[in-house]
Amino acid sequence: MEELFSERLSELIKNSNYILADMEESVGKKAATISRYASGEIKGVKRDTIVKLANFFNVSPAWLAGLSNEKYQDIKKDKLGNPIVSIPLLGTVKAGYDYMAQENWEGSIEIDKNLIKDNSTYFALKIKRR
Repeated sequence: MEELFSERLSELIKNSNYILADMEESVGKKAATISRYASGEIKGVKRDTIVKLANFFNVSPAWLAGLSNEKYQDIKKDKLGNPIVSIPLLGTVKAGYDYMAQENWEGSIEIDKNLIKDNSTYFALKIKRR
């Protein structure tokens, strides 16, 4: 199980656009420690650290820990099985005009979860033609 954890963490790091320093703040561990987790050098990684790493990469903590084969368990998926998230739709603006949109919640839209790369707040606007 620990070997599977390090393999999966290593895979996530390798296939992402992140460097270890990007993870330090979110995970609360130094880049060198995260690297040692991925190499399998550190055994017995605490559950809360696994959860933080899984949340950082938007995967299931059970999958990362090697307890499940469902990588995106409990994550909404589109019809093709891609992970998605809902973000608020906050207004409408006319294309070509330079004015601020009024912040009026109009609903939400679903986007590919892979477009969200950090813990920032995201929102959408409708654009109308002139």
